[in-house]
Amino acid sequence: MQGKDEVREMGLSIVCSCGEICFAAGSYSGFHLWRTMLAKRLGFDLEEYWMRDGQPKTDFEPLLMHSDCDGYLTPKECKRMIRPMEELIRKCEEELENPWTRILMSQEQLDDLKWFLSKCYLWLQAFRHSAKEKCRLMFT
Repeated sequence: MQGKDEVREMGLSIVCSCGEICFAAGSYSGFHLWRTMLAKRLGFDLEEYWMRDGQPKTDFEPLLMHSDCDGYLTPKECKRMIRPMEELIRKCEEELENPWTRILMSQEQLDDLKWFLSKCYLWLQAFRHSAKEKCRLMFT
């Protein structure tokens, strides 16, 4: 999958305003790819979602509609995304544990799902921290 293995010299970093959380969300194209996969898992196309101005409504709207190079997510927005992200992670983990998945998916598809899930874990950790410590997640 294009974008996921790129060197992280340039790209999007997520830093909380208190300084305790910092992670590489990836290159800009990698972050776009992750959001595209997120939207697909939610049942819609990201580009169409943008053209419909954030319709259908989802708890992930602040993340899906966000600029990929500046701004921030508020603690309130992050708190709202914790449970949906936990549920999404649970479903992805179940999918990976299902023996049929290895039969029905190619190795590349499995690797893509593992990569997507690895980013979900980082976002969930950041959402929880932001909600608990009342700090913003800044896009830098």
